[in-house]
Amino acid sequence: NQNVSAAQNEQAAEFLKNSGNCLFEENKGQFHDENNNPVPFVLFKATQGNMHFYITTEGIRYYFFESEEEEEENYEGEHKKEVEWCRMDVNLKGGQIKKENIETENGSDDYVNYFLGHCPQGIMNVKKYAKVTIIAVYPGIDWIFYSNEKGIKYEFIVHPGADPSVI
Repeated sequence: NQNVSAAQNEQAAEFLKNSGNCLFEENKGQFHDENNNPVPFVLFKATQGNMHFYITTEGIRYYFFESEEEEEENYEGEHKKEVEWCRMDVNLKGGQIKKENIETENGSDDYVNYFLGHCPQGIMNVKKYAKVTIIAVYPGIDWIFYSNEKGIKYEFIVHPGADPSVI
């Protein structure tokens, strides 16, 4: 924006640099596919920059987006926006992700309420969490998700006696 001062640009850049940690939003029915059908296999969503990250019952899913707005307006005064995206799935071969085995930590103090076409009655009190742990994705092995200034991270915790070669 041409009306933004250099100091405001620096403040925005500093904010973005320090807001690297993102939160994992639980799915209480607000997520849907392109046909407005619910996607219960999606358990959590996190957004960081031009990436959407989903924890699903199969594993994890990354969507990377890049958009470019055209300079000229069309005859209706609208700007066109072109979006390119790609998706990458990481599925756990032989693993199990069960909703009842999910633990969350460091929930946000606030919540979101959704009123969408597929849920006009509303989906209330949707929370976000700093850390998600899925217990026993393999026998004796947990999967932990969190974020830091470098991005979304995950680790496998191999408990004593578990076989790490199954990962």
